[in-house]
Amino acid sequence: RRLYVVHHADTVGGLGLAGPAGIETRVTHLAIRAEQQARLQAAMPGAPVLLLGLASPAPAGLRPRRLPPASASGTFRPQVTVTAGNPAKFRGQGDMAFGAVIARVLAGTGGRHLHFGPTPEGFVKAARRALEDAGLDPDRLAFPGEVASVAEALVTHKADAFLASFPVGGALTLIEAAAAGVPLVLHDSAAGD
Repeated sequence: RRLYVVHHADTVGGLGLAGPAGIETRVTHLAIRAEQQARLQAAMPGAPVLLLGLASPAPAGLRPRRLPPASASGTFRPQVTVTAGNPAKFRGQGDMAFGAVIARVLAGTGGRHLHFGPTPEGFVKAARRALEDAGLDPDRLAFPGEVASVAEALVTHKADAFLASFPVGGALTLIEAAAAGVPLVLHDSAAGD
């Protein structure tokens, strides 16, 4: 019997783990970063510690986009903002509803917004209706659908800022946006609406 322990942010070696009584259990630790693997191996000589990288290298030829300089006032206004993910990660009603948030973003930036991921008809209609209710052209919001690589799509579409899903965040898309060199905007769900 084998027990795998995945270390997230911590680098605690043993954690006092043991298998059920009477059953031999071999513990294998999985580190998510190379430096974490080295620390675990140093803390537990002889214990198996495997590297389970959660971020892959950038695809060949991917060149992160360089942002334009800020205006004379020192303000940067993104022209292309992006979200990605399943609609279930976004709120459907109220001030933090997907469409309401995107309407405020577009009113402030004057740009356009793209959403990558599954796009059920009700999700699209509600978002476009929120833009219309805010007096904005709903064509400033596009739904290209699902993409194989969020990082590549951000570069291809010249994204200026990536908005994390709200209120349910997603780690993988944040990693891909960071790999593409796109600034991240996150919602503080702990602070509430």
